[in-house]
Amino acid sequence: MTSLLPTCLAAVLLTTALQAAQEPVVALSDPAPRASILGEPLIIDGHRITDMEIKRFLCYGRGYNALDSRRLGVLIQQERELRQYETRSSLAAERYAGASFDSLTAEQQAEVDVAMASALAYMEYDEAEYTRRTEDHRKQFTDRYPSLDLDTETRRAYESVAWYNDQVRQTLEFETMFFPGHPDGWPEITREAIHQGSPNFDLIADYTQHYQWRLEAAEEAGVPIKREEEMMMSLLRDYVMRALASLVEIRTQTDGLPPETLMTIEGGGFSEALKTEDVFQEMKHVFSSADVYDAKTFLALEYVAKKKLVEAGVLRDREGFLAEIRQMQEELKDSMFNWDFLALDGHQFPSIVSYNEHAYLVESFKTLIASQLTRTENNSLPPELEAYLPRANVIMGLGRARADVLLLSAFDFPRYKWKEDGWASADKASGAVRQEIDDYIDYIIAQADESQASLEEGRNYVQPEDLVSFPEFWSGLLDLKSEYWDPPLPVSGKMPPAMGLKNKGRFTGEPTTRNDFRRFVGESPYSEYLHNLSITDKIFFEMEPGSVGGPYKGTRGYYIVYLKENLAPTNPIDPYTDRHFNMLTDDFARTSFQAFAHQALEEAEVSGLE
Repeated sequence: MTSLLPTCLAAVLLTTALQAAQEPVVALSDPAPRASILGEPLIIDGHRITDMEIKRFLCYGRGYNALDSRRLGVLIQQERELRQYETRSSLAAERYAGASFDSLTAEQQAEVDVAMASALAYMEYDEAEYTRRTEDHRKQFTDRYPSLDLDTETRRAYESVAWYNDQVRQTLEFETMFFPGHPDGWPEITREAIHQGSPNFDLIADYTQHYQWRLEAAEEAGVPIKREEEMMMSLLRDYVMRALASLVEIRTQTDGLPPETLMTIEGGGFSEALKTEDVFQEMKHVFSSADVYDAKTFLALEYVAKKKLVEAGVLRDREGFLAEIRQMQEELKDSMFNWDFLALDGHQFPSIVSYNEHAYLVESFKTLIASQLTRTENNSLPPELEAYLPRANVIMGLGRARADVLLLSAFDFPRYKWKEDGWASADKASGAVRQEIDDYIDYIIAQADESQASLEEGRNYVQPEDLVSFPEFWSGLLDLKSEYWDPPLPVSGKMPPAMGLKNKGRFTGEPTTRNDFRRFVGESPYSEYLHNLSITDKIFFEMEPGSVGGPYKGTRGYYIVYLKENLAPTNPIDPYTDRHFNMLTDDFARTSFQAFAHQALEEAEVSGLE
């Protein structure tokens, strides 16, 4: 579950800047398509991927954090309504001899409602406190990073300034409702949630002591009481949010909801549905044409792959698959590497929902290639796995490479937006840079030939002043041309870790594993699946040490690579142990499914995916 925002986000913003029932088979025809507000209609073999499906994908994906805030907002509202109901009923019975609220006259009900509003006034947050928090955050950020634009960095971290402001309000509303003043006045659900979340430590007693210290300091200084440290508040909020979520059932596309509905939240007599169109209209200002293209590509790949699996008769029973997912989620829920982490951080899918849908198809695909995933009768590997083993050893056996990457970017990193005509300009610029590299290599070779000829002929060779070694030439080219961007260092406070710096594409400068290098370049299992390309794999599996490769089209532009060295795996896998064999087959199946889906898309008749 995503926690509410901390009050001061300067560190979060900088860290983000440094980083970035069995479902029925869909019909093969749709009603006559009409113009799409998301570009040309996406039609595959006569079947239209509807606008609503694309909108749903975007809302689950890039809109994930905002959608999670909407979900939490529903839980907060349900709690608010429950307290209103309980207070109203109690006041009615107290004032009118045990009468129910509904039995009262309109005048009596109005009187009870006034009393109820007074009793629950503590639930209304102070607008002045919201202003103070946002102004304090702006001042702290500007003081530390005077050369950065706060709104741009907020978009980089939270996609939208408006979304950030809404979440600050939601944080304040949440704290006001569940942590009002002294812990003696906290609602029962708060106290129970904290005790359940931390049974071995009395966090309420700790908070009470800190509260008393803060109160005494505030009274002595004649200022408002200082709020609790963010680390403690984040922990307490998370306990309460878990408790609220446990009281309801939340359903999404994974649970069979139609494209028109993003999410339903039901429980305790409450029911709320978040409609796709309503949420999309709130979010659409953050979605770029690149986001729409990625959404269409993913949905197209999943559609054609699913169609092929249906035709082959290997599409798994969906309910059985979902039961396995739920069991795995339950087993991993208290682990740092839980299902959500695997989906969003490990494989970097845009949403848990899209990861679930993809996993469903990959698991079905394993049935199609079962003979390639099973040891032979004499316990040897099938030919396909045997051929894949060297690649798997580099990936999982910790093979390493040392390389620099020069990026000609279609994306404006400092301003956090796509450049106007960025892909065409990046393509042109990358061609010019590659020509400059090739010309200099030819120049080095020509001078080496001239030096050798001079030696053979007894002439004196004078090396040109502009001739430097290729590594020195390349380093200067990186400084001048590479568009990898690092934000400026803060002028005060704790310095950020150097580990996240791009350094114009030099990264760490040390030999790096494939998984780490993929993260440096800005790639992921999701991006590889979506676009069927990997700059990282060019480095680890195609290039020769000492060579220059590219330009290669990648996730943010065109990449030119100078591979300095490749190092053999330090921990080769043993495919005859069950654990390593399972790792091998899982990676092989994922890679094979990627090829399977893209081949299916190439064979299909597609329009609207330009």
